Amino acid sequence: MRSKLFVLSVLSLLFFASCEKNIYDEREKALFTSPIFGHDVVLDSLQTLDDLISYFDRIYCEDKTVEKWPIMYFDLQNKILVNPQHGTNILAIGIEPSPCSDLVFEYDFSRILEVVKDGYNLEVENIRIEPDSLTNYVSKQYLNFGKNPKFSPSPENNGIWLISKKDDKLTNLNNYIAQLIDGYVIMAHKYAQIQYGKSLDSLTDKEFKELKSILGFHLSFKYSDEEPRIINTML
Repeated sequence: MRSKLFVLSVLSLLFFASCEKNIYDEREKALFTSPIFGHDVVLDSLQTLDDLISYFDRIYCEDKTVEKWPIMYFDLQNKILVNPQHGTNILAIGIEPSPCSDLVFEYDFSRILEVVKDGYNLEVENIRIEPDSLTNYVSKQYLNFGKNPKFSPSPENNGIWLISKKDDKLTNLNNYIAQLIDGYVIMAHKYAQIQYGKSLDSLTDKEFKELKSILGFHLSFKYSDEEPRIINTML
């Protein structure tokens, strides 16, 4: 009987460990914003990816009426984007708007994790993956340390592009945003152990500030109507 109870306990722990996290502590939540973010995005008139990007272009490139970068709010319990502070278990996420078209900007693509949604398919770095396996690729990007040329050579200055069709509904991106959030938190915990030899919660304020400056969460939305370029059917 005792051995059966032990097996059941282990299985229960494995089950809960495998579930996506929907509660984050204050330090984990603090990973996603910094003083450069401060403009709340209201979703009422934003239905598609085109709506969102056009909105960013208008306020940051045409009107230039907003000084701080946008914050979008994610309901961790229901895994959906919501209006500002709408709910009790909400995560504020800093978003990077695309550079204005009149600016010359060169990207270091090795430091960008390109996530492309095409219908029900998903690809990362031109390789098709299972739609529910995206979480793992955040650590692959940030903590690659030069091992795989498809991902970043170091943890610094990395970003994530979530790309879909222009007319794709924002609600269709919720699952992938949830996975990127979860993957980023997991990655930050791993980095704390690698760099400081202790848990994220055990870092001093100075160490945590340093970690945030290195791992900065840089999520940007883009659209593309090009056909996906699949190299392999599965990684």
